[in-house]
Amino acid sequence: MTAGCRANAAAAFSPNPESRFMPAVSVEISQIRKTFGPTVAHDDVGLRAFEGEVHAIIGGNGSGKSTLAKVISGVLIPDSGQVSILGKVATTLHEARELGISNVCHTNGLDG
Repeated sequence: MTAGCRANAAAAFSPNPESRFMPAVSVEISQIRKTFGPTVAHDDVGLRAFEGEVHAIIGGNGSGKSTLAKVISGVLIPDSGQVSILGKVATTLHEARELGISNVCHTNGLDG
C-alpha cells in the first residue's frame, strides 16, 4: 500500500470533521437536563454518536444510565435539551420508535 493510499484509508475512518469521508451523525443529544423533583439526574449532558460506532454508558447504581437511555428512547421527556436521531428531533416515544430507537428493560427473576 502506498503512502497516499494509507492516508486516504485513514481519512475514511478519521473523526476529523474536515474529512469528506466523515460518517453521518446517527444520535446526538445536547444540553439534556432531567430532574425528578429536587433531584437532578442529568445536567447539560451531551453525546454525539456516528454511524458504525458502538458506545457503552457505564456507571454505578443511581448514576443515571437508565434515565439517559429512557430520554434517548423517548420514554422520559427531558426538562430541557434535545435528542436528534438521524438529524430529526425525537422528543416522544412515538417519534423515537419511528426513527428506530427503543428501550429494552431488564427484569430479575425471569426463571419463575
